[in-house]
Amino acid sequence: MLKQSALQLKASGIDASAWKEVKPPPPKVTPRALVPEPVSVPIEVESDDGESGGGVFVLVLMVIAAIVMQVYHSKITAPIAPGQVLSPGGWVSKCGVASVFPSCENAYLEMGDDGVLSLFDAHGELEWKMQGSVCKSEDCIEGLEMREDSRLYVGGKYVQWVNVKKDAEPISPWPFAEAPKIKIIHAKK
Repeated sequence: MLKQSALQLKASGIDASAWKEVKPPPPKVTPRALVPEPVSVPIEVESDDGESGGGVFVLVLMVIAAIVMQVYHSKITAPIAPGQVLSPGGWVSKCGVASVFPSCENAYLEMGDDGVLSLFDAHGELEWKMQGSVCKSEDCIEGLEMREDSRLYVGGKYVQWVNVKKDAEPISPWPFAEAPKIKIIHAKK
């Protein structure tokens, strides 16, 4: 093809006989062992809002969780005060969230659906129970009610006595804010 181009140039009056075909030099081949391996260098990009935004989110989440736990703890550990009601199936805990710590001797007050109010120790053993009733009328207050005069009513029935184990915890100050007007009968062992 180069000869044909040279003939065309000569026909137009240009002498291309001194020109040489220039070939590019062959590529340099380096043995594989001499070629350095590519090195990847991690690039650190500083971000003002990415990392600190995550930290703020975690902090806000922890504050919300602490508030929820505090509300939950105060609700389940609050003693029954005059004017309050513990609904059937409801319960309160002496230690609440702190029951995971061995320093707190826990107890549970449970209002059963059958009209029986029971206090259990940390091992689930019955400490005492009060027998009430189950509401049969619409104007009856279900569960345990501590009235303003410190009398206890369960399912609308006035509870006059409580059956307590000989070595049981006293029934006040916890689970009641003030001592209820009730006769205590100690069980025989």
